[in-house]
Amino acid sequence: MVEFKVDPRDGIPKLMEVNPRFWGSLQLAIASGVDFPYLILRMAQGENFEPVLHYPVGKRSRWLLFGDILHFLTNPHRFHLQPSFFHFVEPDTTYDIISKKDPLPILGAMATFFTFLYDPEMKRFLEKRSPTLPANRKGGQRQPQNFH
Repeated sequence: MVEFKVDPRDGIPKLMEVNPRFWGSLQLAIASGVDFPYLILRMAQGENFEPVLHYPVGKRSRWLLFGDILHFLTNPHRFHLQPSFFHFVEPDTTYDIISKKDPLPILGAMATFFTFLYDPEMKRFLEKRSPTLPANRKGGQRQPQNFH
């Protein structure tokens, strides 16, 4: 992943970051017809191929395990979300790691989740990230969050 930011002083994009791993929303690109890992494999093998210049828009990707679930549990308006949390099967929606063809990523996500439950350091991290967990509440008041 390469990230640029346009410098307001001269209007020229400046290189911000080169990250050798894929980004979190990669599944959305793949579901939209732009399979970056496959294209990079073909490039590494020296193959020639046409660039992907057109793809369908309007696709959505859900991070059900465990992002959407945690958001649902901690959001006081959980039953009024738009779109509804409970719309699990929609034609233009894909899931980041849920696949009948490859169930192993789900097992990895579950193992990571259980780490948060049993590892005291990870549990403290999760409590700091969520403004509605008991560790972040004093006298019923929501405490301000500092993100660095």
